[in-house]
Amino acid sequence: MTDDLVLEHLRLLRADLSDVKDAVADCVQQVIGCRKQMNGLQADMLRQEEHLARIDVRLDRIEKRVGLVDASH
Repeated sequence: MTDDLVLEHLRLLRADLSDVKDAVADCVQQVIGCRKQMNGLQADMLRQEEHLARIDVRLDRIEKRVGLVDASH
């Protein structure tokens, strides 16, 4: 009788532990997805910064050509 009760509790604990493991695995996958999304956003930001830097260089050249700034600038 007591053995049956202990075994039943152990089975319930095992089932609960399995549920917790599944929930943790889901959380891990969600975190990985968020990290991938963040990496993508960082890459997008870097591309935008590079693009703006190229535009800035071109604008400086144009301003020098049309005489809006000193050539030594």
